[in-house]
Amino acid sequence: MYEISEELKNEIRQKIGLAQELVDGIDEPARSIALQYLIPKLIEGQLTVGGRVQQAVSLPMMEINEFLAPLSEKGQAEQILGIAYYFHHYSNESVTTNDFLESFKKSRMSPPANPSVPIGSCVKKGFLVTTEKDKRKSWRITAKGEKYVEEQLLTKEE
Repeated sequence: MYEISEELKNEIRQKIGLAQELVDGIDEPARSIALQYLIPKLIEGQLTVGGRVQQAVSLPMMEINEFLAPLSEKGQAEQILGIAYYFHHYSNESVTTNDFLESFKKSRMSPPANPSVPIGSCVKKGFLVTTEKDKRKSWRITAKGEKYVEEQLLTKEE
């Protein structure tokens, strides 16, 4: 029997979650058929959604404080989401509570008194999913969360 690392399990869970988001609203049996097609393609990296892979590659390398600067006037839930987006695109990692707090500190932004409140808000909206990192609870941004960051938070106002 093969041993599967937690990191690989989390990556597979994320891709299954993405596939489920993609088929949301499709009735059975078409939904099941679509999932049978999408999940293996996503796991094997043979399918990208909305050009996200190309976009991730084209993001300029920057420190988290530089990335989060435009979000300094946004709410803490949006800042949490920005941090999760940064971790996903720059290190392909999920984010622990400590990672969130360290990111606030590095960015010189006031951290939430209770981080679980803005994190929970993002989870309820479907922007983050709960996962595990180093045997600790962590969160990973969803495709819906990425889309929100790209369309609502990172767009430059003309």
